[in-house]
Amino acid sequence: MSQAPLPVLIVGAGPTGIVAALSLLRNGIPVRIIEKDPHSRLGQRGPGLMPRTLEIFDYLNVPEVYQTSSEFPNIKNYDQGSTEVKATYSMLPDYPKTPGTPHNQGRMLGQQTLERLLRKHIDAYGVQTELGVELRTIEQDENRVRAHVVRRDGDNEVEDVIEAAYLIGADGAKGAVRKQLGLTFFGETYDNIRLLISDVRVTSSFLGREYMQTFGNFKDGAIGFRPTKEIAEDGYQLTISGDNHDLPTLAKGKVALEALIKKCVPGDVKLEEVLWCTEWRANVRMADTFSKGRCFVAGDAAHVHTPAGGQGLNSGMQDSFNLAWKLALAYKGLASSSLLESYSAERLPVIADMLNMTTKLMERQRTISVPSKAFQRGPHMFMLSVNYRPSGIVLEEVKTGIEPIDTYGSIRDGNIVAGDRAPDAPGVEVLGQAGEDKTRLMQVFTPTAHTVLVFAPDANAALPVLEGLTAFDASIVKSAVVLAPGAATHPDVGANAIVVDNEGHAYSEYQVEKGETRVVVVRPDGVIGATVKDAGGVKRYFEKIFGQ
Repeated sequence: MSQAPLPVLIVGAGPTGIVAALSLLRNGIPVRIIEKDPHSRLGQRGPGLMPRTLEIFDYLNVPEVYQTSSEFPNIKNYDQGSTEVKATYSMLPDYPKTPGTPHNQGRMLGQQTLERLLRKHIDAYGVQTELGVELRTIEQDENRVRAHVVRRDGDNEVEDVIEAAYLIGADGAKGAVRKQLGLTFFGETYDNIRLLISDVRVTSSFLGREYMQTFGNFKDGAIGFRPTKEIAEDGYQLTISGDNHDLPTLAKGKVALEALIKKCVPGDVKLEEVLWCTEWRANVRMADTFSKGRCFVAGDAAHVHTPAGGQGLNSGMQDSFNLAWKLALAYKGLASSSLLESYSAERLPVIADMLNMTTKLMERQRTISVPSKAFQRGPHMFMLSVNYRPSGIVLEEVKTGIEPIDTYGSIRDGNIVAGDRAPDAPGVEVLGQAGEDKTRLMQVFTPTAHTVLVFAPDANAALPVLEGLTAFDASIVKSAVVLAPGAATHPDVGANAIVVDNEGHAYSEYQVEKGETRVVVVRPDGVIGATVKDAGGVKRYFEKIFGQ
């Protein structure tokens, strides 16, 4: 009898790959994660974490990401060599703090630090990144994937074959997985849009630690210094743009780089050390599909774009969070035939909208000479309105007939319906053992199960829905009855949790009238899978997920 294959092989150990690994491990699915590079990555790279991504770390119980991260600094802009501030502005839009949004601002955390924090969590499962293991070719049939890899052992290369039920390619734009699958990478390369990104140590009589300071403008040429103690007490993430700068020469040596810094920054300044440096060229591309057979692509392996708006790293981790729970159900034999197909169907439209948006933002930065205007961005950058309303696996039976909106939610219609992000609600009381230390509705949700929220006048009114849930595996379908203050609780009704909405935010955020019975099913990725009226609606939704 042949040995059962590994459940999931993940190729690529950046944030996209590690979030996929952790999400699967939380769901009880063993993984291996291989990485071509022999060493962990260096560099701050894309440090912006948007509120929707911060919620992923809440779901996955990785509080260190928020605790270690810092606020986005405001920007002070100067002419090159000048001490006079031309403008002070924020690179983020204003977004009001509402009960439904636990995070209303982005945070900064270098990718090198983020990967280290995430690796600790997969290490706790006994899973360690296998460095220096390069994927060469892929074969697959209806039962498994065979990944032919090469493991470096000193100067020698040792060939191996890893068999897995599924494979996730998170190996970047130049990685092997997408190429081996023969996926088309639509888009174009903008040779005239280049950036130099570097981690440096600089001592200066002028540069401070409170603001990001930029000299010049992106249209004609700019150099920017973002202070970060992740590098060192005198550390900065340095960005240089513009046709006026010889980026290839600057990337090669410290002498040319220091000369430019001294030219642009007033006062005494010294480039102490260049820890990491890369020249970036604008590619705007996406694969024609994000899956083929038993293989999937995510993050830069599936789509690449400009860094404007800080959407790339975030989109990759959101790819993984969308995919992982579906793969977990599929491996357990609990998924409908269409569930895995929904990964590509849901994420492709979102990424297409994101590529269009970030390309326009980059063009805006390049063509508008006033930086404060060039950096103006809308609240959709926070990704809280990214939605899957057109998805074939969501079910809306309450607010039917509403007009569709774009998948990025740049224009909102005021509705909360199936396919939208599930809002939070603070000020709740969660009764029973499951409610210990929980004061927010999102703390009831889990990345390992659907959570069926039953809004009801009292706990007994929820019984028909709760009885219908007994037909489903209790490990992957949880329930919570949401009651207004003063309603009869009846803790023995059989729900996993009784939630008393003391401040009324749950009813308000989910747009439910008091006294109404409504069911909202929240998926493991924090998306509303269904809004229905009764047990029959719940059954119809889960037929989409689990099959008949």
